Amino acid sequence: MKPIAERFHDTKLMVGGIAVMILSCLMLVNWTGGEMATWRYYVAIYFMYATGYPIGHTAVLTWFSKLSKQSSEGFLQGWFGSAGSFGRIILPAASGVIAQYAGNDTLFISIAIVLALTWAFVVYFYEVFTRLTL
Repeated sequence: MKPIAERFHDTKLMVGGIAVMILSCLMLVNWTGGEMATWRYYVAIYFMYATGYPIGHTAVLTWFSKLSKQSSEGFLQGWFGSAGSFGRIILPAASGVIAQYAGNDTLFISIAIVLALTWAFVVYFYEVFTRLTL
């Protein structure tokens, strides 16, 4: 991760990591209605958990750490930790409900939409995010 972080700014890594996670979710949608190829599942899981999430999450943590030096670090880190705990409690349950009642395709499309909204937010405020952490 260090060579990547030295070459690209944290905000750029966030944008790239989220984009890879969107791609991963869209690969898990069964667009044809037939049986999904096993290789597609493995590639999608690789993109999500070996590429997109580690790069994006590490960049967010680094960005957040740099941002917290400009104000109350404990307060901001507490919010970050609380948001993570909330997500680990609520989102798996919500995903199970969506998958059970609406199907896996709806679940992965929903996740891709949430990620796309996050990506659009980061891209829209790209200059501000970059300026705050220089």
